[in-house]
Amino acid sequence: MSPVVPVRIVVQIDPVLLGLVLALGLVLSALYAVLLSTEAGRRVCDRRTHWTVVGGHLVMALTMCFVSAPMAVLWLAWSVVHGAPLVIRSEVLRWRAEARREQAWEGAVRGVLGDETGEDCGVGDGHGADRGSQSWT
Repeated sequence: MSPVVPVRIVVQIDPVLLGLVLALGLVLSALYAVLLSTEAGRRVCDRRTHWTVVGGHLVMALTMCFVSAPMAVLWLAWSVVHGAPLVIRSEVLRWRAEARREQAWEGAVRGVLGDETGEDCGVGDGHGADRGSQSWT
């Protein structure tokens, strides 16, 4: 059995490189904000805000790679571990809400058109006929 080797990450950052990467990060983040301000971007923000956060984390990891790839990978892994449960929760809640809306819609349609047996809740022939055309003999 081999001994466990500790993970060691040492980061030495050139201040000029750090400044350039921070500037790049600012530009990329601003472009991402502009993208999210478009009509399509606003739809994503309204419907799935959590995915916009994931996108922001990817932009950060990308720029961190220019400073230290090992740190960027570690940071991204940390973000996935802590963020995945939140994204999954958001998606499950969205799926449940959609299922409830679909059930409500189907219930409303059945209420208007009648159930699957063709009965129209005692009114008409189940095909849109009204009370006046129904035979009572």
